[in-house]
Amino acid sequence: MIGIIASILTAVLTGNYLPLLTPLIYVISLKSKNIALFAFYIYILMLAFSFNPGSIYTLNGMNSILVTLSVIIVLDEILRGFELRLPSKEEFILLGALTVSAITLYTFLPVLTAVTFYTAYRRFGKASFYVIGWWVLVIVFLYAAKNQLIHTGAQALVIIGLALVLILVGERKDVKPIDVKLIKKP
Repeated sequence: MIGIIASILTAVLTGNYLPLLTPLIYVISLKSKNIALFAFYIYILMLAFSFNPGSIYTLNGMNSILVTLSVIIVLDEILRGFELRLPSKEEFILLGALTVSAITLYTFLPVLTAVTFYTAYRRFGKASFYVIGWWVLVIVFLYAAKNQLIHTGAQALVIIGLALVLILVGERKDVKPIDVKLIKKP
């Protein structure tokens, strides 16, 4: 339910009306989760082609962040299994915060970010702190290097590179020496 409202508000604020298709994906998920995931992937492809490439520092960049955050919530809800019901008290508070913050892009972005991270924390627990850490690190780094990262390719590489660094940090405890010998002795 949060994903539907987030997508509708994102569509209104960004002027890209493709997110208004998300209720259709939810309706499909009531019949079949597999068909809903297929519809979701088609929806993602349509979204990807609907945005003009631009710097993360521009309005187009902010719009793409908003759409990405709402898409994360939609995917999470579809994977968990959507059921038609009244929102819980917790969901009602989150929906209220989203709705009230939808005055401008600048008020909606931090609230949608917080709602996305909260739903991730609710679902994944402490593991979601790596995602939050990555997000904060990306924001700080992109802000500090604003004048040096003019091209979108450089911005994308920074975002991907910082994600890889945090994955390595998160997986450092699970790395084990190779148990298989590469060269067999006769």
